Amino acid sequence: MISISYLSVMRNPNEWLELDGRKAPVHYVCGYLPRSQGYDPISESILSLKKNYRPAVNVWLGFMYDDFGKLEHDLKDIMVRALGHNEQRATFASEKEQPLAYLCHRTARASRIRYPFDMIKKLHETPELKYLSKEDRWDALKDTFQVCYGYNRRTFRRFWFIDDVITTGATARAVWKALLKDYPDIDFRVYALARTVYDPTFNKELEEDKAYQEMRDFYYPTVREEGQPYLSNFNGVLKLPMPSFNNEGTFFI
Repeated sequence: MISISYLSVMRNPNEWLELDGRKAPVHYVCGYLPRSQGYDPISESILSLKKNYRPAVNVWLGFMYDDFGKLEHDLKDIMVRALGHNEQRATFASEKEQPLAYLCHRTARASRIRYPFDMIKKLHETPELKYLSKEDRWDALKDTFQVCYGYNRRTFRRFWFIDDVITTGATARAVWKALLKDYPDIDFRVYALARTVYDPTFNKELEEDKAYQEMRDFYYPTVREEGQPYLSNFNGVLKLPMPSFNNEGTFFI
């Protein structure tokens, strides 16, 4: 069997996350326009995902299938999702309720990436971050995460931190900081569905619901049901608009 290298198949990094002179690649699919900045149909789809609306969940599952399905299928990668602000550790009960957990479970099963969902915990609940500055987010998160007992020094090739929307990169950076205590040479990577963009003109040419409807029509024929091959005959993802980002006020470089 021919082995295909990571860099030739995975979505190219959009940004690099910085921590104490280190760099980690950050991959995302498109821009996310917060409600405070106006209406955007793609962002509306992400909000529907957060509410666990199944058509929206399936749309974004298609993007993750397409990206992670191209990695080598040998169980040497790990993925762990972001925790909610009031969630200290993922449990079997919380995994059933969180749409991001559903995306990770399904993608991990399809791509043969391990998903130890309870590997990372928080020492305490954290505040909601959406109204906080870069510095305030870091102060709230920097010493909050910890590798759970039993996962220390496990062997893996790459660690994927999965989130739905990234804004400053503070959460991913704080998880990375915690992992470095046990894995000083970790190959840490971030994958998010979208990155926050503060530009009300982003995507303004799209008609209301047009982008979301196109994504639904594109993915419904290809998303597989339980028990069927997940990645066979997948035709690739629909390209979504990608704005130019300014890294001011973020941990991206």
